[in-house]
Amino acid sequence: CATASTIWFATRPAPVPAVSRFVLGLPDSVTLYTGGGTKLALSRDGSRIVMVGMKNGKAALYVRRMDDPVAQLVRGTERASTGTNITPSLSPDGQSVLYEEDRVLKIIPAVGGTARTLADKGSSGDIGDRGTLVYTADRGLWLGTSDGHDGRRIASPDSAHGVYDLLWPEILPGGNFALVAINRGARVGTLTDSLRLGVVSLKDGKVTDLELPGTNPHYVASGYIVFG
Repeated sequence: CATASTIWFATRPAPVPAVSRFVLGLPDSVTLYTGGGTKLALSRDGSRIVMVGMKNGKAALYVRRMDDPVAQLVRGTERASTGTNITPSLSPDGQSVLYEEDRVLKIIPAVGGTARTLADKGSSGDIGDRGTLVYTADRGLWLGTSDGHDGRRIASPDSAHGVYDLLWPEILPGGNFALVAINRGARVGTLTDSLRLGVVSLKDGKVTDLELPGTNPHYVASGYIVFG
């Protein structure tokens, strides 16, 4: 009966999410990069992971599909290791990799090829579903396009209100807001206990402090934020 069906749907246990565990699968003689920035990123659908690897003194990006036991070199990203940030991320469809090279923000096909410059000065880039690009530069947040056009600052540090840096943006579903880490410390590069999670409007640059200590926030489809 309808009443019984309603009760069953209301009382049945919620499904338990599957937990996946796997090795990174870097090729032989390749080790995880020890320089600055984040070292790996997962595609939105969980099918690919991009990593920064080291071999013979050179850093490069490696992409591993979850159905492939070994990560593959992204040709065109090899460079001498200087210990600087690389901080890769994957485009929404997982087909391209954004990364930083000497504070220049670039994008390259996940299978390798020729990199394109998206911003002459930028880091920690993310692309939304609509092709919007958000990245950090000069301690603030900038907005552009996945074609590398129309870069403009949308949010600046505001020391009067305790906002000294905006870091690690990630565009939220819908494309109107981005998660960020807010540096509440008075110096650039302070310890992580100065960092708070925040949200920035991509329309007017308004910064909202979520009043949660943390760094490098990411949105997951279940509606949660995961962070360090």
